[in-house]
Amino acid sequence: MSLTGHLKYDWELTDELKARFPKPVFNLKGDLLAAQKTKNYAVVGNAFDYLFRAVVKHHYKHRKIIEETWLADHVINKLIQRYNKRNNPKGEFLSKYYSEAGEQFATYHSIGEVTSRLIEGAIFLGQLDLYYRCGYVEDYGSFNQADIEDLKAMLSLVDKDVFKVENKCWLNPHFGEASKLVTGADADLIIDETLIDVKTTKELKLLRRDFNQIFCYYILSLIGGVNGKKTIKPIKKIGIYFARYGLLWTIPLSDIAPAKAHHNFKTWFQQNCLNEAVG
Repeated sequence: MSLTGHLKYDWELTDELKARFPKPVFNLKGDLLAAQKTKNYAVVGNAFDYLFRAVVKHHYKHRKIIEETWLADHVINKLIQRYNKRNNPKGEFLSKYYSEAGEQFATYHSIGEVTSRLIEGAIFLGQLDLYYRCGYVEDYGSFNQADIEDLKAMLSLVDKDVFKVENKCWLNPHFGEASKLVTGADADLIIDETLIDVKTTKELKLLRRDFNQIFCYYILSLIGGVNGKKTIKPIKKIGIYFARYGLLWTIPLSDIAPAKAHHNFKTWFQQNCLNEAVG
């Protein structure tokens, strides 16, 4: 079961999190600057994740940027093989779109120009991500102009100085063997010592489920390190970027609970995941 699944269906886990770690006070205020234009929430959210990471990568290319394989990479080859076995021309179509998306992101990394083709490429990657998570997408390569404008609006709100990389940045990091405890888990990014999750929700609220998710990413990093390197445990703060408001909320982990409480929960969490796997 994925981390999202654990947090949705494992009531023992969510009850334990609530008992041990009260939801932090959330005082962030602001105006909704980029309103949703369609109901394509999942694809737009996935697409923005790709674009947001690309912005950080472009602006801080001279810092140490560590980028993991795109989630879409794990999907595209399987889909192409599936269609090719059926002599379905959609396989060639997908291969072409994926190559073009890669080219657009490489160009953006070099020159930093946001184009409609870049946005379309991100939407296509977002569609592949949705397939990975849900196993179904209606129409690969279809683009709603309103979604393109929506993504451009959110990109215009990103303040690169807020996400300044001093030493090292991990894009789309995973947590090595610990990710296997929850059948895979990867975060949006870690900048220096801050783990950041990106949300395209229309509400400026700290939901309990979102806090649980990012806190559990941190716990997984205590178990498995970052990108499989157990000795790398940089996270001292967690944060959520509210893309439709252009606002970043962060909190030191020491303000949530003492380090001993984190490590005690880590032990409990590992055992709980193992029990769930056996059950």
